Amino acid sequence: MHRFPRRSILLIALLDTLSLVVMVVAGASTPPVLTVLFMQATLPFLLLLSSCPPSFPTCFATAKRREQKRFHRAHWQGGGLILLGIGVAMAPTVHVAFWHRQTDIGINTLAYVLCCLPAAVSQLAKEQAIIEFAQPINFYYLNLLLGIYQFVLLLVLSPLTYRLQGLGMGWDPYGATDLGTAVSDLCLCLFTARSIPPGRYPIEPECRYASLATFLYILCTLLVTFAVNGVLASGTPQMLYRTINGSVALAFLALAVYSVNKWAWVSSYALNVFDFIGLFLVLAGMEWYHSQPEPDTEMLTQFSLEDGEFF
Repeated sequence: MHRFPRRSILLIALLDTLSLVVMVVAGASTPPVLTVLFMQATLPFLLLLSSCPPSFPTCFATAKRREQKRFHRAHWQGGGLILLGIGVAMAPTVHVAFWHRQTDIGINTLAYVLCCLPAAVSQLAKEQAIIEFAQPINFYYLNLLLGIYQFVLLLVLSPLTYRLQGLGMGWDPYGATDLGTAVSDLCLCLFTARSIPPGRYPIEPECRYASLATFLYILCTLLVTFAVNGVLASGTPQMLYRTINGSVALAFLALAVYSVNKWAWVSSYALNVFDFIGLFLVLAGMEWYHSQPEPDTEMLTQFSLEDGEFF
């Protein structure tokens, strides 16, 4: 059996890593509630990239592909509503950035939205690679390979990312501590919960719940993965989409509570009516988009443990 192309895995991992790096750098100065809404920009980006002219540099829409992936009007209307909701939610930060000369929050907010672009290209590249491979695929193994590649890429990019973190809050450079000491402080904070000596970083680290937060993040990621697989196995696509919509609303409300209690102390941003209007428009757009089935794509996703080697 032909092996899954490693070059495609490397490209997908590189795009995902790029999206993650931009998200981390921009997230330092992006209001928490907006991060939930901005991540939904991946859907309209996918729509645009799947329908763009073939001459576009990152276009995956060959003539045959455009013929197979003809989107319904509801898809375009839903994608437009999502972008409108994101634009409405961005309005206060844009106003603050240009009228009050607080450019950090405006630039980082825009960067956080744009981090969805490489994520969308990555998803299309993954879809195209799976179609070209045309063999049964164990997606757990595929995701494991992607995770390993991303980990290696992050190790290579970590020195640059470490220096870029300060851009989010206008710090140049990010702290006076070298990367080796920062890694040592991370291990100290994560595994021992000891306090970091003051003065090393622009914001003093809080280590008390670092290991708990990390464990809960990993646990939630695993639970979401198994939950999605369960819905796909025994439910319907509409059930999955409704679950995603509910999770977006729940995450927004949770971060709204966090913003009221925490974010106001480190930023001039405050919750406003535009955030909730944006949430409504984004959820309406997602619901409208998924009211029609997406164009069929021939992807062989079934595999059997009796087949031996998957790739």
